[in-house]
Amino acid sequence: MNNLPLEVKLDILKFLNFDQLFILQQINFYFKLLIEKNCEKLAKEGILFNFYYLKKYEYLIWKFGLIELKENKKEYFPLQLWNKFNYKIGMFLFNNLNNVKTLKEKNWQTIIYKQIPLFLYINEPEQEFAIRLIKKDYFRPSRQLVKIPNNPKTMEEVHFIYFWLQRLFTSTFEYSEFNSVFNPEFINLIFEENSQYLNIKSGVLQGFEAKNQINAINFVKEYLKKEDIENYNRPRDNNWFIRFS
Repeated sequence: MNNLPLEVKLDILKFLNFDQLFILQQINFYFKLLIEKNCEKLAKEGILFNFYYLKKYEYLIWKFGLIELKENKKEYFPLQLWNKFNYKIGMFLFNNLNNVKTLKEKNWQTIIYKQIPLFLYINEPEQEFAIRLIKKDYFRPSRQLVKIPNNPKTMEEVHFIYFWLQRLFTSTFEYSEFNSVFNPEFINLIFEENSQYLNIKSGVLQGFEAKNQINAINFVKEYLKKEDIENYNRPRDNNWFIRFS
């Protein structure tokens, strides 16, 4: 296969699903680079994305560093993604920090110094939450909870946020539910004002108060690149609901 023309290799890769492409990336450096360069043309993982409110015991488990949170007998939510930060993504950061210097480092210091929040709450601001990723599989669905700090206090935490935002902004999601949105000021600083948007086919945002609704609509237009927006208001309880596709 190594002797085949590039176009033929890409045509062959298009027959592979996301999991098969992922395995190939792990065992062959050449194909790893080829897949990364042409990721928009190849299969992507079909997953759901939403914000999940942590129950009190779940938050305490995360906060005090316990590494397993049992959901049921067959599944585990890997909250250790944060607690085992150095083990999980330390090598990734070590290999990529040379690309994150000078102006970007200065911007990141601004995030810490001014305590700029990552999220703008549009619903239930007092609750702790995590980003929940659900891979759709009829026989064996898998889930991950990613607890990202809202107000990073160290460069290590900013690196962690940068890593996960990169992953989110370069992935494709079938559906999403938002009760918080990303803060444009934070996103512009951490990505050096390079345009970023989430590739989500459809989803909903729900919250309360008019000012939060404006933030939500702006988020959909700027970071989801959606113009087909259905907006519903419930004046009686000051709630609103937005659907996009």
